[in-house]
Amino acid sequence: MSYISLVLMEVISPNFLLLTVGAVLQRKLRFPLRPIANLITYCFMPAAVFFKYLPG
Repeated sequence: MSYISLVLMEVISPNFLLLTVGAVLQRKLRFPLRPIANLITYCFMPAAVFFKYLPG
């Protein structure tokens, strides 16, 4: 598999899928975005940084 197709399948496709699902859910359910943004900022981002620097 070429490098371009690998990047497309491994990186871009999952992000595009999440973006599409989020847009559809927002249109259907009209949930507030501020609490979700705060949750991502204060919980998931530090965890992502922590797991990035774990040995292994």
